[in-house]
Amino acid sequence: IDLTTNELVDTYELNGFRDANAVSLSPNTFSLDPIPSFSSNSPVANPSVPIQFTDTSGNNPTSWEWDFGDGLGTSTDQNPTYAYANEGRYTVTLTVTNECGSATVTGEVRVGIEIYLPLIQKP
Repeated sequence: IDLTTNELVDTYELNGFRDANAVSLSPNTFSLDPIPSFSSNSPVANPSVPIQFTDTSGNNPTSWEWDFGDGLGTSTDQNPTYAYANEGRYTVTLTVTNECGSATVTGEVRVGIEIYLPLIQKP
């Protein structure tokens, strides 16, 4: 117990010891800040074709804030889809929150930008 706030800080379990004056303690389960991460079904997409984003975050987030990096699209869905209108490179930002805090991760999506190497055959 924190003596300044009287809040429970941590608990422990003592096995194999009994005393009339002993205090019964049990293990405390605690949570950690979320660990943000995500994937998409395609790192390179075409304009107007929806991309599926999948949350793969750890430590049980309870809310999600997506910014798709084009100045237009946002979502609070856990696993949103989004279609970009124009070609370009976009930085996708995911912020996840749980009861202990929030954390943010970014990733890049390329829309309509693919490099094609021509097949060269010798005569």
